[in-house]
Amino acid sequence: MKDPFFTILNNFFDHIYVISLKRSVARHRLLRENLKGLQYSLFWGADGKKIDVEKLVEDKLYHPGISQLLYKRDGRRINSMTTSKIGCALSKNMVYKDILEKNFKKVLILEDDVLFDKEKHEILQCSLGELPSNWDLLFFGYWSYTNPITLKEKIKMSFLIKLSRFLMKYDADDIRKRYPRKFSEHLDKSGRHYGTHAYAVSNMGAKKLLNYSDPVTQFGDNILGELCNYEWLKAFNLKIPVAYQNRYLESTITSRTQMMDLPPSVIKRNKITF
Repeated sequence: MKDPFFTILNNFFDHIYVISLKRSVARHRLLRENLKGLQYSLFWGADGKKIDVEKLVEDKLYHPGISQLLYKRDGRRINSMTTSKIGCALSKNMVYKDILEKNFKKVLILEDDVLFDKEKHEILQCSLGELPSNWDLLFFGYWSYTNPITLKEKIKMSFLIKLSRFLMKYDADDIRKRYPRKFSEHLDKSGRHYGTHAYAVSNMGAKKLLNYSDPVTQFGDNILGELCNYEWLKAFNLKIPVAYQNRYLESTITSRTQMMDLPPSVIKRNKITF
């Protein structure tokens, strides 16, 4: 019997990528079980343990100087990108280039620790049906600025907006746009969302992303969050997420700093390594 959740995805998208590393053999075994019925192809990303940073700079695929300026501009602590983070961002660019080369129109991009809540297939179907024709990006799973604004956040936002009148550091409109805004019954316009474990891009979305992310200057999650926040992308997210990360797996990029609770339906329908 075909899984209705995966049938919807197979029918909607031209192609489905799962980004992984050749050395992540244990993850591949989990993928084969958890994504059985999904028509996807493994895409070998850039392994941070093997990349030559100097060669990337020489080939104009990575620009550390711009990365430093971006952090200064936003008033954030300056962090040098680790080779693993460079490899992750570079892998995304490789996928965008492949999308444009093969002229795919609608593509789903997954990471190899993705878990789907397959019981939400009706929500998935309705959400895809509400996408406008000119969409660039759609988050299936995410974190940060994803819940209704609490009273505490409203007070903080009001304070920052008032402060923006005196300080150039803050922009009132950008502060408001950090949070999702209602678009339709099942979709929101994305705020400053993070999480690239499950997102879709259109052909135009891939062009825009590549334009802003090639050469690599910052971590992939960060650039997506910025582009959504400033509305340089026509980005949307499902109000109710249907994709999660298996945060119990050892990360190939960095240490796990955030443990997301998995809904019982996700644990029930997926094999999870604890």
